[in-house]
Formats: sequence, structure tokens, C-alpha cells
Amino acid sequence: MRIAVIGGGLAGLAAAVRLAHAGHRVTLYEKNSHLGGKMNVWKANGFTFDMGPTIITKPEVIERLFLAVGRHHEDYLNLVALDPQWRAFFADGSHIDLYSSLHRMNSELQRFAPQEVANYLRFLSYSHRMNSIAEQWFYWKPYGSLHDLMTASPMNLQSALLALQMDPFTTMHGAIRKHFRDERLAQLFEHFVQYVGSSPFVAPAILCLIAWVQIGLGCWYPMGGTGEIAGALSRLCNEFGVDIRLNTFIEHIETADGKIVGVLSSGGQLERFDAVIANSDIVHTLARLLDAPEAKAYLTKRQKQLEPACSGIVLYLGCNRTWPQLQHHNFFFSADSDAE
Repeated sequence: MRIAVIGGGLAGLAAAVRLAHAGHRVTLYEKNSHLGGKMNVWKANGFTFDMGPTIITKPEVIERLFLAVGRHHEDYLNLVALDPQWRAFFADGSHIDLYSSLHRMNSELQRFAPQEVANYLRFLSYSHRMNSIAEQWFYWKPYGSLHDLMTASPMNLQSALLALQMDPFTTMHGAIRKHFRDERLAQLFEHFVQYVGSSPFVAPAILCLIAWVQIGLGCWYPMGGTGEIAGALSRLCNEFGVDIRLNTFIEHIETADGKIVGVLSSGGQLERFDAVIANSDIVHTLARLLDAPEAKAYLTKRQKQLEPACSGIVLYLGCNRTWPQLQHHNFFFSADSDAE
């Protein structure tokens, strides 16, 4: 088949690699002059800055992709385990380091909040349980919600027990506050879901799994910057013959009789394809790239849920010295986590 992929972010690159390896003729369109999407790198005055993600968890995702196309990620990337992973600073002047090593983590907690050691171990067990449920039921499967899971599988005793194990009536905020009395530790572990763009007040308790994914399975950094991951996937695209079109904006996905015809680029040229994968923003894709009635119906139904994500201000500071009190990754928490 001839397949177009719109958007050269990580998902677009991964899709292009898998499809090209399977023997399809793939054309990848990217509106920017670089690939990688949010995983971008900026170089200036001798400094190199990660502009998007700065740490990697669950490198198994990368490993599975490379193995699926007969490659080993170690030949393309140098992933280094971070330990300590983070240093968290609090408004009262205290700080704590997060370690993958349980022994070192216990020692750190004995220094920071000795009364919370048992609570931390209990929370880690809870987090591990949530990750095990996700590993069995959600990871690597095309479910978008618990409702999808329940409707895909007939309701039985196993499904009912699963729903109860996920602590379904508890938010992440509620689950963490059940485990920790120390406000600083509660603030720290609630931040795990804020860091990926959600709120602990609305996120389900199962997302406490993030703590196990990071602390239990490790926190990693690709040497050279996180943009090296996009570079590695770009190399795979070249190896499997993906036609990459940079600086090319897609104006429209053309359809006829409910089927894909092709894509219309900014130059006004229609290119015909058998299928199109859109790694572009969902609202942009449904509202502007497609005229299909299903797209409009989806937007109308989900309009209240599709809110813009939080914005942020980012400073890239090139420094001519190091600070011994800082680690690779540092967080400075506010005095009032609820207000934050």
C-alpha cells in the first residue's frame, strides 16, 4: 500500500518505521525543518538544550519498537540509568533525592522523614500493584479507557475483581493522601501525574503506577540529549526507505465516498494514497483536515472534554560552571500544592 504519515513526532516516526518494514511505501510529511516533534534539541553558543522531555521512563517501549523491525536499540542509542533520579527542593528549605535502589531510598527517607518509611514501602507496593494491572490489561492494547476495556471483554467475575483492584472510586490525590502524612512527600508523588500534564484531583488512582514505573523500573537519559531518540528513529526511516518531506504542511486529507483518496499539501498538490495516518493534533485533524461527518460528530460530542493543555514558560540557561547542590534533574516545589 501507499501510506502517508502526517507529522514527524515520535508516534509518526514509529508508525512510518513499522509500516515501511512491513513492505509498504511510506511518505512522511513534517511541517517543520526537523523531525521529532516535542522531542526537539536546540543548539546555541556551544550549548545543547533538550527542548522537550528531559528524562525517559519505560525504555521497553523503545526496545520493543527496534526489535519489531529486526534492530537493537543499543546500536543506535546510549541510554544511561540515572541514580539519583531527581532532587526535590521544598519551600521549607529541605530536599530529598529519589533513588532506584530501595536500600538508598530507605536511607534517604530515614534522613528526610523517618516516620514515613513504612508508609513509603506500602505506597510502593500499591504502585506496583497498579502497574501490574496496567501491564496485564492496558499496555500494548488499543484501549482508550476503562469503558473500552469492559466493553471489549464480557463482564465476568475476573473483570469485576479487576475493577475493584484498580481502586476505581479513588483519585490519585486521595490514594496518595491515604499513604502519606508528610505534606512534602504527598506533594512530591502527586507531581508525578502533573509532570505528564494531568491533575491529581481528577486523575484515577491507577496512575499511581507512575511511581513504580520510574522508581522501580528506572529513570534514563540518552547521551547527547533526548533528541537522539528522534535521530535514531530517523535513521530507521532512512534504512527502510521512508520518503521524508520536511517543511511540508498538509492542508487537507482528501476523501471520496467515505474512503481516503490522498493528501493535499501546502503547495496545492494532491498526492494519492491508500491510507493516511495522522500524528497531528486531534482537534486540528478532525476540524481542519477532514470533512467527514464522523469527525464533526466526534468533536461535537467531546467538545467540553477537549480543553487546551497548560502552558509554561521555559528558560534555556547556558552556564559556565556547575553547582554541587544540583542533580541532573531538579524540582522546586511551591509552598501550597493545592493552589499550584
